[in-house]
Amino acid sequence: MEKALFGCVLKPLKIQLQQTLISLHTQDGSLQKITDSLLAYQEGALERLAVRVAVLDARGVDRAKAKLTLMQRSHSPIDKVLLLLQVCKSVYKAMGTQPDQDVGSEDFLPALSYVLVQCNIPQLLLETEYMMELLEPSWLTGEGGYYLTSVYASLCLIQSKPGATPTCSLTNEAQEYLREWSRRRGQEAKTQKDSQQKQVSFFMYMM
Repeated sequence: MEKALFGCVLKPLKIQLQQTLISLHTQDGSLQKITDSLLAYQEGALERLAVRVAVLDARGVDRAKAKLTLMQRSHSPIDKVLLLLQVCKSVYKAMGTQPDQDVGSEDFLPALSYVLVQCNIPQLLLETEYMMELLEPSWLTGEGGYYLTSVYASLCLIQSKPGATPTCSLTNEAQEYLREWSRRRGQEAKTQKDSQQKQVSFFMYMM
């Protein structure tokens, strides 16, 4: 049902939405900033991002880049996030390939950031916002929400620390954005659920 709706509504608007996002992020300078930051990290990314775990090899990075490129062609935020999940899971899987090494969630952000640097796709900033705003709230819980916000956090990390001492901490601005986004989308989910319950109650009353 959702995919059919996306096909009817979003597919015809895909180009217009992309142009709007490009215009907005060009005006505020964020698209140029992520472009410059990705380039700045090309040399010595492992050390500068403080990566302490195994990461995708060159072939794995190529596969990740192919999935992210394919993601840009889709109009459906569901299809996009499913491809994004595949990339993130491959990063997580690679983290555990070294024997006798414990890995945790705190190691994931630098490893993911490294892969995004190697893929070097500035438009991922636009794609992430597209998914964060257009996905149904039900898709923002569990793995979908975790990996999507992880990608956003990685992009913030890459933008905020070019040439500086690496850290896994997000800026206060990024943390505040994620809190506000979570609150807003959570409220949307509650409103949607309340509306559905009212419709069910109405139909039951009419019967």
